[in-house]
Amino acid sequence: MIRDLRTRDTDAPLEADVVIVGAGPAGLTLAHELIGTGRRVLVLESGGFELEEETQDLYRGALTGHQKTDIAWSRLRYFGGTTGHWGGHCLPLDEVDFGTVPGRTAAWPMSRADLDPYYARAHEYCDLGAYDYAVDEDWTRRFGPQLDVDPADFTHVMMRQSGPTRFGAKYRGVFEDTRDVDVLLHANVTDIVPDAMGTRVKRLSVSTLDGRKAEVRARIFVLATGGIENARLLLNARTLSDQGLGNASDLVGRYFMDHPQGGIGFLHLNEPWDMGLFLGEKPTPDGVPSYYNLRPSDEAIRRDGLVNATLWLTPIRLATAPPTKREQARDARDGLKSLFGSTLRGKANPDFNRDLCDALIGVDELAASLVRERLGVYGVEPVDRKVLVRFESEQSPTPDSRVSLIGDTDPLGLNRVALDWRPAASDLEALQRMGAMFGQGFAAAGLGRFEFEDKEGLPYLNVGTAWHHMGTTRMSASPRQGVVDADMKLHGFGNLYVAGGSVFPSGGRSNPTLTIVALSVRLADHLKSIRISSL
Repeated sequence: MIRDLRTRDTDAPLEADVVIVGAGPAGLTLAHELIGTGRRVLVLESGGFELEEETQDLYRGALTGHQKTDIAWSRLRYFGGTTGHWGGHCLPLDEVDFGTVPGRTAAWPMSRADLDPYYARAHEYCDLGAYDYAVDEDWTRRFGPQLDVDPADFTHVMMRQSGPTRFGAKYRGVFEDTRDVDVLLHANVTDIVPDAMGTRVKRLSVSTLDGRKAEVRARIFVLATGGIENARLLLNARTLSDQGLGNASDLVGRYFMDHPQGGIGFLHLNEPWDMGLFLGEKPTPDGVPSYYNLRPSDEAIRRDGLVNATLWLTPIRLATAPPTKREQARDARDGLKSLFGSTLRGKANPDFNRDLCDALIGVDELAASLVRERLGVYGVEPVDRKVLVRFESEQSPTPDSRVSLIGDTDPLGLNRVALDWRPAASDLEALQRMGAMFGQGFAAAGLGRFEFEDKEGLPYLNVGTAWHHMGTTRMSASPRQGVVDADMKLHGFGNLYVAGGSVFPSGGRSNPTLTIVALSVRLADHLKSIRISSL
């Protein structure tokens, strides 16, 4: 059932077996997995079903480091969370991301093989088809040649494209109909209250923006509010210590990571080259849109101290073009899905006007794209001779890249945060080495030459951000190295867990949503194994 704290007609404490704070991909996946397990589950969501300016303003904070990022509008504070404007690119972390590269990458307390079964289940949540990221010769036969690069240096990879799945729209009906999970909207957590020993959480204090308050008690508590807000809630919980909750080692909020991205340089082709393999979406054998690109090999990352990164190849005529008709087709498809879905469920569609506009604007291009897909025609042709090489890379975790409290408070009385995002200079140097290695391989293959993007005569990386917030409550085997353990339980606490990108000890090159969902499925299995009566 979905209810609203603003209209609750009693002041009695709320009680559940499991309380989940946040209704984004992490929280909704966890809640969905717990349906039918006999556990009473309560999800607390700060917003409603639509973007509300007053609620969204609770995210506002300060930027004190690299300024090419955002702290307020890169996140969405309503049912469904940031999947409301998620781009939908999905791929698992690479095997190399789980280990330790000397001087750079933090190790996960698990392996890729440990996560593989959960990635497969996460595919169902994200509408991604089969858990298969293999690149084979069939791709080359269907769409165009691979780039002739040394496999010891670079490898061809693919990523799958989610709808993108809007978790709020997809799962709203499920939670409206189930009696196993209660969702409470406009319920903002204002405090996490531990017991006197500081080893268990006793209750949460929650409030609406208009001052209606409630107390929430449970046997298990899970924070699932995102890579910045998870840390903010812990830092603001100062009943026992001014340092906040779980922060004895001063690690909460530290090791903030994003995915630096930008242009690294240009390929100048000797002859026009069929780049069909690298342009636009390609259907997988099971019909899921996908993209094809490059990354440095595991061998090169370890051998040359490179950062893991995705390289995108884009002809200049496409890189400078206005938004594509393909995007209109995708919006039309999403709009039609939403309109038909609400009609079939017999429920009102709160986004009716937006969905209808998207459907009408893009319906022609949607029809054309469906015909092209049916006929196997993708419009591939030789491209211009100048190609932009873009990157999206991992960021090495460093303690000075962090989220911390500032004196300014929000209307609920919680201190706001400052984001000090600091991409490491060594990462930029590693990206430049990768660019040089890529250029050498490109020239050795006789295809042309590579030119760094230039600024004042020097190789320059125009670094922006992907708005992927990670690392602020990092997972570790020891409380001296992180905030949560391998089960995502706060070190030293018996009943407080953290879900989401904040637990990543390293971010790899992969967009984080698929891994966030996989970790939530894994956490659900862990919680199912616990005897609630023993807590």
